[in-house]
Amino acid sequence: MKNKILIGWFASALIYSASLGAATLIEFLDSEGETSKMWIDGAKMRMDTSEGYSLTDWKMRKMYFVSTEEGMVMDMSSFLATTPAKGETRKSVTADAKKMGSGPEVAGYKTIHYKISVEGQHCMDVFLSARAMEDLAAKEVMQWMQELANMGMEEEATRWSDPCDDADQGMDYVKLGFPMRTIQVDDGQTDEVTAIVLNASLPEGGFDLPKGMQVMDMGQMMQYMQGTEPEQ
Repeated sequence: MKNKILIGWFASALIYSASLGAATLIEFLDSEGETSKMWIDGAKMRMDTSEGYSLTDWKMRKMYFVSTEEGMVMDMSSFLATTPAKGETRKSVTADAKKMGSGPEVAGYKTIHYKISVEGQHCMDVFLSARAMEDLAAKEVMQWMQELANMGMEEEATRWSDPCDDADQGMDYVKLGFPMRTIQVDDGQTDEVTAIVLNASLPEGGFDLPKGMQVMDMGQMMQYMQGTEPEQ
């Protein structure tokens, strides 16, 4: 799950459009047949799924999930603001990216196949496009994303974790290329870019929070899920 979320964010975070009133749209498909759409304008990102949509501002370190089914907004900004505490032990991992050769053409871009391993364990196969990175690069946003992936976890918390949970750590996507297709080895889960549209129109609401919906932070959301009245 962690890798799927990060790869989805990587795919979206690398797209940039400087046009006013428009953004870049990226669409992708997973192996379960679910499609997602993401709009990117500079540091702002919107990702629409069947459950609702997320709004992220990487520069301001703000992130929200809008649940259209529940009619509420979850403030997840604390996730982006998390940084290792001073003197805190963190698990340091560097994934090994082995170039395997040419990959298939994905969404009109030629790709290179890389085998990603951690501690000698084959974790995932990624198909990257350097040309797509050149055409659609947003290096600053990508660096924010990689910083998040590289942050690591406390050693105690990761003692029994799967090494592949850290397969995105140490990856240099800016150098290697844009992730056009990702295949997880353990379950065969795939995520693939199906279309990239420059200067696309924004969906209703754009990058703004919807009006009239209750906004909860993570603590309040946990209280809500436990059936108690969230503290204001």
